[in-house]
Amino acid sequence: MACQLHAQLILLTTFILVLNLRLYPVLGHNLGDTEKSSMEEEGAPEALNAAVMMYNENKSDLYLRHVVEVKNVRKHMVARKNLFFDVILGKTTCMKTQADLTNCLLNDQTDQQEHEFCSFEVLLSYMETYTVLMNSSCHRI
Repeated sequence: MACQLHAQLILLTTFILVLNLRLYPVLGHNLGDTEKSSMEEEGAPEALNAAVMMYNENKSDLYLRHVVEVKNVRKHMVARKNLFFDVILGKTTCMKTQADLTNCLLNDQTDQQEHEFCSFEVLLSYMETYTVLMNSSCHRI
């Protein structure tokens, strides 16, 4: 008799657990969705800087690009944090080979003004010990 009661309790507990997990998205937390964020999000400025740095390293242009405007920031959190940035990058006067890159101003000559709209997906590990540029796409505007 006691064995049947334990089996029923285990089944009931399992059913309630499954029901709670199935209702989780109804409570407003859909695990697959991204949510709006901002540059004030912990780790966002560093993640965007890392993404732009990696983008500059991989671009064959001689000049560095710099963030002109942040259009949109989204985040996706499951076991780690993914940040999605939509930004406008502008061409600077600094060449990649320069030693001092602290004063890289945007190129203000009309024939040299190049802007790109870029989307970056950046993975931040747990405790933000490393940053990985997962995806990037840019097009000239």
